[in-house]
Amino acid sequence: MVFYSPDHVLLFSFPAQGHVNPLLRLGKRLASKGMLVTFSTTEGVGKHMRNANDITDEPVPLGDGFIRFEFFEDGWEENDPRRQDLDQFLSQLELVGKQVIPQMAKKHSEQGHPVSCIISNPFIPGFLMRLQVLELEHDLIEYMSKLYNIMPVGPLFKDPNAPTTTIQGDFLKADDCIGWLDSKPLSSVVYVSLGSIVTLKQEQFNELAYGLLNSGVSFLWVFRPPPKIQSLNLLISQMGSWKKMCRGQAENKLITRDEVEKCLLEATVGPKAAELKQNALKWKAAAEAAVAEGGSSYRNINFCEGGEEKR
Repeated sequence: MVFYSPDHVLLFSFPAQGHVNPLLRLGKRLASKGMLVTFSTTEGVGKHMRNANDITDEPVPLGDGFIRFEFFEDGWEENDPRRQDLDQFLSQLELVGKQVIPQMAKKHSEQGHPVSCIISNPFIPGFLMRLQVLELEHDLIEYMSKLYNIMPVGPLFKDPNAPTTTIQGDFLKADDCIGWLDSKPLSSVVYVSLGSIVTLKQEQFNELAYGLLNSGVSFLWVFRPPPKIQSLNLLISQMGSWKKMCRGQAENKLITRDEVEKCLLEATVGPKAAELKQNALKWKAAAEAAVAEGGSSYRNINFCEGGEEKR
């Protein structure tokens, strides 16, 4: 018989890659500290996670605790066109979440594993935990801590103390692009991504594509294919620093291929690029210091061990 920790954390994630990954990393760290962690998101995302990872319905030992997965139906068919409308989809998730969370918490209580804490991405009103890095945003978190009980524990993806496990939050296997990336010089590939929710108009999509091509830089573009396109051998995630260099544009203004090319080259070639890289390395060092032994995030995550004061 398996005996679980009396501390049971229920994690609810918004069904998108950029939300699942950090929340799952947090769940794995909490489990490694001796907790029982239940990770939950929609069944549609659960299907992708099962296909790409070693995820089953059984609890998985992790450090001194366990992590398990429980997926729920969001009430819409997989090809429902309303999924393309973010406002409608968020409303649907809120409606379903208000029903699912109490039901799930009640079920676990009846099974002898009452939920001690619920953590979610901010798609369910009333449950919100913002995870930031104290070294990077000290003034903001110091102020917010006077209003709310905030404990920064990130960035979790840089955590050298993270437990070793085959459980990941990936929706797709990255094997297809690794070989190509390995063939490129270090720090020479631009990673492009708008996430899985944002939709570009065709005209803006074309300008972005031609700007990337005209710049001559190697790039990895990850994006969600339109419904009519069955297969695209491309990958993508987030615009990154050069996007910030183009700020000030009107919301509905078309960003031309020339502007895209100019920003890309400025961020990758020449003295401005060197300055940007040095600045990025500075923040990278601060993030690594936060999760290293003795850092702010390291100290905060140890509140789970019970040996330090819980705030």
